[in-house]
Amino acid sequence: MSRGFIAPDRRAVAPTRGRDGGREFFSDLMIGEPRRPDDSRRMSMNVEYPRFPIPSEYPPPPGYPFYEWDGFHDPRPPTGPRHDNRQRPRHDSHVEREKPHMDHTANFDSACTKLFQQLEQAEQFYQNFQQEFDNEVTSIKRYAGDGILRELWSRRIGIPPSRRDSIKSEEEVNEWEDQLRKPCQKFRIQATKLDMCLQKAATAVIPIPKSRKDETSVDSAKLLQDKIATSGEGIRCLLGKVYRSRQYCSELVKELGQLKSLVDPQKSQDDEQEDGFGSNDGPQADASGDADQSCYQNLTMCIVFTCGEHEFANELKGYEGVTCQCHNCGNHSAHVMKRWNWFTFCFVPILPLSTHAYKDVVCRICGFAQPLDNRQDVKSQERGAGNEMQPQGHPGGPGPNNQQPGWGPPQGQQPGAKSNMTYG
Repeated sequence: MSRGFIAPDRRAVAPTRGRDGGREFFSDLMIGEPRRPDDSRRMSMNVEYPRFPIPSEYPPPPGYPFYEWDGFHDPRPPTGPRHDNRQRPRHDSHVEREKPHMDHTANFDSACTKLFQQLEQAEQFYQNFQQEFDNEVTSIKRYAGDGILRELWSRRIGIPPSRRDSIKSEEEVNEWEDQLRKPCQKFRIQATKLDMCLQKAATAVIPIPKSRKDETSVDSAKLLQDKIATSGEGIRCLLGKVYRSRQYCSELVKELGQLKSLVDPQKSQDDEQEDGFGSNDGPQADASGDADQSCYQNLTMCIVFTCGEHEFANELKGYEGVTCQCHNCGNHSAHVMKRWNWFTFCFVPILPLSTHAYKDVVCRICGFAQPLDNRQDVKSQERGAGNEMQPQGHPGGPGPNNQQPGWGPPQGQQPGAKSNMTYG
């Protein structure tokens, strides 16, 4: 071995054996540490595909929140070079994510109102189209058969299918665009709007009832929603057949009118007023309906004797000296401007009782029945004489000798004012 020659390291030199005799001596020579495998975490030197850092290993840039840094991470490399000054989108808008949920739980009343408006618009559109078609074919209607009328109806709505394939020139294209403004396009728009309104009304969420009064309204709303879903199937079927003949259009107009009468908001308000008027649920009545302006009426109520003094509610103060004008029961009364569901009163001679179905009711305070046919004050009102004051008897009510037919408590009981009555 010549001077100055450095012997190779035994650990780095692998001797050649067997079939490796032809290989060079330094083919297996490794200097230093063995070569490391490719590390995907190392930053790539390729400018076109730089590696995007993992958020858990690299902190976010200054001023960038941690939660957005983690949510913005995309394992796929970007298509171009990274720009650190590029503005990143923010994901803190929770309102936008809740919009589909809010649309799904649309209010049933508002959905019915929109459906009513669309039904009214569609009904008017189809009726006008029928009238225009009838005016155009009046002169040939007696000579043309049903097949010709159906063909004329289809042509009046839009372009025949055979014509659509022959459009080639620019003039024909312009003519086709003009034809799109014909009722065929308007028919499609009306069908789309109707389908959307029917779908929203059929899938709208009805609120949970909070009181006994709300239970009736919720049941009515569910029944109406079932009717809307059933009627909507028939309307959708007719919308697909309305292009064929005028008869289908007439049936569609009838279905639209029937459904419109069901979802009419004015009709539902009138029904609620009729149901709420004259309802007496007792002390458990819902206090939310007491302040309803539609329930305010002029009533004269019997007030109770208690230990020789009169008990008045806050609404009755100032009427202590007024006596009951219903009959000569001897009880005092108050002329108030509010009607409360839990009040038990002698019904008023001021308003006709037949209007509110109070023809034969027994007063819970004084125990007197009040048939409308025997009411002298009502008869005097019919004659235009006003309220006729009854002669006042003793506080227990009229005696058995001067008791008029149809008046007084049941047989075998003495009338008298009840005590310890409360007025809410």
